[in-house]
Amino acid sequence: YLTSSPTNLGSGLRCSVLLSLPLLNMAGRLEGLSHRLNRSGLCLRGPLGDSAYPFGCMYHLSNQITLGATEEDIFEVVQEAADGLILAERRARETISGDELYRLTDQIHRAEGILRCGYILTSGEMTQLLGLLRLGAAMDIVKGIRVETITTLLSEAMPACLVSGSETPLKGETEKNIFRAALVRKTLFGENSVG
Repeated sequence: YLTSSPTNLGSGLRCSVLLSLPLLNMAGRLEGLSHRLNRSGLCLRGPLGDSAYPFGCMYHLSNQITLGATEEDIFEVVQEAADGLILAERRARETISGDELYRLTDQIHRAEGILRCGYILTSGEMTQLLGLLRLGAAMDIVKGIRVETITTLLSEAMPACLVSGSETPLKGETEKNIFRAALVRKTLFGENSVG
């Protein structure tokens, strides 16, 4: 195929999977896993393109190599790597115990408290706190909040969606951050009106 980018030579197929990997991230295991994946022609990074700043502990896994590989080969390699990362994250969730579990539970409930009571919430702080809350909901540490609600909120409370969802124009970052905090409170806890 013709392409303007040499990285897209060959099939040109870019296959990616969005994965939630909070415990692997907290354990510091993603850097080593990322290096191993790179040697296999795969890339693990945050959805905004930076592995140092994951979006609520969400990561994109994608292929880097398209030349000499069929679409089926690419899909199979990405699927196999995704399955391995999911399994490693599940094992980390199942085996966490003792003081580590107490510290994690504390972090999750602190995040819940800030999200419930915070008046100003930046998008960066929100993604980190919602990432912890999402983990808490998935591990049944937090009751009454669905993982799907948090996942949807992660995109709805980002700047572009936030501005389009406001009935009145939001002037400046502070107004956006106040509106975001109110949206989070209303969506997760049914508290306070938005706007």
